[in-house]
Amino acid sequence: MNIQRLPVFKSGNILKQEMMESLKQYMVDYTILRYSGYSDGILRGCNLTVTDNRVTLHSGIFILGGMPFYIKDTFSILSKPTNTVKAIIMRAGEVEYERCYETKGVELLMADLEDISHTDVEICRFRLQQGAKLRYQYRDLEDMSTEFDTICLVHSQWAAFGGNSLSYYVLHQFAADMLKTNGATQEDRQFIGQIFAANGESLAPECINSYTAGRLNRPYEERKVDEMYADLLQVLKMAKTGKKGMAARDMKERRIIVD
Repeated sequence: MNIQRLPVFKSGNILKQEMMESLKQYMVDYTILRYSGYSDGILRGCNLTVTDNRVTLHSGIFILGGMPFYIKDTFSILSKPTNTVKAIIMRAGEVEYERCYETKGVELLMADLEDISHTDVEICRFRLQQGAKLRYQYRDLEDMSTEFDTICLVHSQWAAFGGNSLSYYVLHQFAADMLKTNGATQEDRQFIGQIFAANGESLAPECINSYTAGRLNRPYEERKVDEMYADLLQVLKMAKTGKKGMAARDMKERRIIVD
């Protein structure tokens, strides 16, 4: 049984088309298998900066249509003040065929929320007012959901095994804020360890939802990315104040003792 067949490049061997094809196919197959089961979205990197209201997307990896893409060059797009919510999205372009290459294009677009399709990947959204400057740096986790004049990553679509997940940059901000509190539990520290161990990738949605369900004392349920953010924000506020989850207090208040 042949498991792996790789070309051998050495003196005396004739370079054949089949040899190059097998090498190409091996790399394509490996990449697809490596991220099999992952949702579409940002996988790593793709951080954003803003200069003179131009939003720049930096290098990284994302998955679109089940296929991993590597962004080597930066992309820049002008953000105009409209006082309405705009989103920056990635959309698959046309496949172009040349003599030596097959090129799968990707477009970086500014779109209204209602124009985003299920095949697009949302990078960020913002609401820029006239005369204001767009910012991309945050004071803390809560500041990341500021409505006006701020790059919002709360709804950003990140690739993860099993479904879309929360932005790694949101998770990293949560971890940084939680480490500053005096109310972090052992469960919090274990979750923070998972964030750092992910090495720039997001966590599986089940991992985040399981953690927040336990900390908020409620049954496990699937959550959207903005709901995951709201849950983490609530956990962080609990850690800062030393309070327990709402569900735990409700259960205690409704307890009936029968003699």
